[in-house]
Amino acid sequence: MSSTRHVMLIRHAEEPDQAPGILGVDEQGRPDAESLSVRGWQRAGALARLFAPCGGPPPQPLARPASILAATDAGKSHRPLCTVLPLARLLGLQVDTRFGSEGEIAPLLDAVRASPGPVLLCWRHQALGGIAQALCGGAPRTWDAARYDLVWVFERQGEGWRFTELPQRLLHGDG
Repeated sequence: MSSTRHVMLIRHAEEPDQAPGILGVDEQGRPDAESLSVRGWQRAGALARLFAPCGGPPPQPLARPASILAATDAGKSHRPLCTVLPLARLLGLQVDTRFGSEGEIAPLLDAVRASPGPVLLCWRHQALGGIAQALCGGAPRTWDAARYDLVWVFERQGEGWRFTELPQRLLHGDG
């Protein structure tokens, strides 16, 4: 039986886009094509306060994460990790980067289920539907590639999970 009763999935924050000339930068603002765009870093900072607001709990149905996991893949960007670093630092948590977005889902889900509290996963959009389906058959099968502004929330109910899609509404233009 799982001790985790709350799982939240987010896509990594905005990435560089060469067509309109949106560049990637590291935390210090140096060019880095494998990192987030400036808007992505803005979202990462805003996400920290969404999940860990000053003076209280996050809005329902969100929960303050006790564990944070971010996809890491050899030869790919480090955007999922960059997205959750401000939150992890704020909460004093280490980000678990043992799993890749292209790997087996079962070991990831075992780690999620073994977590003692709410879990936040930050992944690449291509894999989020598979993770969601493995948790809850009624969840979406795909994540809209144009959306960076959602949280998929799974709350344990008996032996199953209840799914909620929540808009972040953190930055101008969010849905």
